[in-house]
Amino acid sequence: MDYLKSLFQGRINRREYLIFLLIALSIGYLLIPLIFSSSNFFTKTHGISQIFLTILTYVWFLPSTLFLLACNARRWRDLGFSGWFAVVPEFIDFFMPDSLLHFHIFSPQLANAWSIVYGTIVLFLLLMPGQKKTNQYGPRPKPRININALFGISK
Repeated sequence: MDYLKSLFQGRINRREYLIFLLIALSIGYLLIPLIFSSSNFFTKTHGISQIFLTILTYVWFLPSTLFLLACNARRWRDLGFSGWFAVVPEFIDFFMPDSLLHFHIFSPQLANAWSIVYGTIVLFLLLMPGQKKTNQYGPRPKPRININALFGISK
């Protein structure tokens, strides 16, 4: 529990946020094509490799979602806002569009519009400089990349 608490504490700068996004997206974009190409994904028969890759995807997806939420919260804090600003876009992005598309409540155009809004939020977090002084969420992050702090590992 202390690890999860430390994951959401403090602030991160733009460079650390960008590094995390690049790592998470590159691994995610490598796993998804592997799953769809390993066997006949949309048929009822799945091979062992398909089952293994599906499990691997969920093993990657769940922690990466937690890390993304933590990094977004810490980035919002660096800008001087509450970390709770990270919850609403993540909730909508991960749960709402896909599930509502299946029930024909959400139109594909609205899902595409949400992708644009979410991309704009990420771009805002990447481009806006953080507060230069210590704010209520902690001291200003150092300009160097600290991979251990990025993943909540303290020495």
